[in-house]
Amino acid sequence: MGVDLGSGDIQSLKEQIDDELEDRLEEIQAGQVGGAFKQGDKISVEQEKLLQYLELRLMNNTKLVEGPDEEMIEVAEWAEQLHERLNGVLLANTDEDYELRQRFRIDGKALTDWETEAFLAELQDFLDKYIEENPDFQSTLAGANAATANIFCWGIVTTR
Repeated sequence: MGVDLGSGDIQSLKEQIDDELEDRLEEIQAGQVGGAFKQGDKISVEQEKLLQYLELRLMNNTKLVEGPDEEMIEVAEWAEQLHERLNGVLLANTDEDYELRQRFRIDGKALTDWETEAFLAELQDFLDKYIEENPDFQSTLAGANAATANIFCWGIVTTR
């Protein structure tokens, strides 16, 4: 379609641009299969495995270990805190999910082979480094708003 910036009043041009951008956004969204609009809207397989391990094996463990602040803490309490944090983000198809897999998928080593304190410390480190230190984590995942912004910016650049 395109918008002719040399004609008409500003309001009608704005409406034309809005219509054009909306049409393009709908086309992009309709064409996405497992791509940018699907990323970050699900819990990853590795994340689910870790959440289940925390729930089934560690959240009922009353053993005392040295926690992240070097104070003694029950495994169950620390596991519950980490479970809540890990469950609060959606990592499917993200770089953070790749990093999670790299940390916990070690050849020949099951989650139950990890020393409890080392496992919790590693998960704590992952969450601190990749989620907590990046407060924009969820908002930077590809999504409809990001695509809208990209299309809008593209529209402005190409009309000049």
